[in-house]
Amino acid sequence: MQVFDNFRALMTDFSKVTGLPVDDMDDDALLFSSPDGSELSFFHSPDSGFVSVMVTAGLLPEADRPALAEVLMRDNPALWIAYGATIGLNERGEVCLLTGAPLEHLTGALLASMTQGLAELAANLNESLKSGSLKPDRDEGTKSSQGDLGDRLRL
Repeated sequence: MQVFDNFRALMTDFSKVTGLPVDDMDDDALLFSSPDGSELSFFHSPDSGFVSVMVTAGLLPEADRPALAEVLMRDNPALWIAYGATIGLNERGEVCLLTGAPLEHLTGALLASMTQGLAELAANLNESLKSGSLKPDRDEGTKSSQGDLGDRLRL
């Protein structure tokens, strides 16, 4: 099918730029897992023609998960404006950063550049989670003194 061939061609071009293998690619998805448990995923929607890139950025601490999720979701619009990325949580409680673009506008080099930026942002967020510098707002009535998420994750 032509749509899947176009996605496969894009990912093959991406592989030539990055050196990452595409042998395990499904028709509309490709997943990489690293030894530290983080994941890099590519998804193609034939309906919209959109290619999405998702990177996991660390596990939210269980004790603070709802409050930290609220901080992340509140800062989601600023993340989109600053980086063209959005944030979510997967079923395991891991923070996921996502971005994407129409398949017809992508090349392997452009996808590699987008992926690198997203991976760097995810690494910075993961470090913030591990170091404890990303904290939940304990006083619901005041604005966070932490600044917005984008300020804390500058590349």
